[in-house]
Amino acid sequence: MEKSNMERIVRIPHFSKDGKQPKTMELLLVRPTTNTKGYIDEGRLVLMVDDGGNRVGFQLTIAEASLLYQRLGYALGILAEDFHKMNKDRKPSASSPRRPGREDEPSQDEYSDDYMDMDKI
Repeated sequence: MEKSNMERIVRIPHFSKDGKQPKTMELLLVRPTTNTKGYIDEGRLVLMVDDGGNRVGFQLTIAEASLLYQRLGYALGILAEDFHKMNKDRKPSASSPRRPGREDEPSQDEYSDDYMDMDKI
């Protein structure tokens, strides 16, 4: 895999509390090219995972990346819906003081019912 034609799309580091070398995940783009016979080689995405000692790359075809994109959207929608339902059903705790005269306003961590329309995801 030629590194020269790879473009970094995103790099996400995960730092640990113990100060060890961070784990990272990178998404790299390999643009389509023309091979020596004149045919176009499809571009691809490469997902790199580095735990500080080992680095592993997963090459994804356009079809695989599209499926991953679709499934990530689906999973994020489920998580958002679950969070919204749990937050809506949650009763305010007695330990969180409310300011007088502000009982009718939601706190900053509450969302209105129309916060997210899951049909649009």
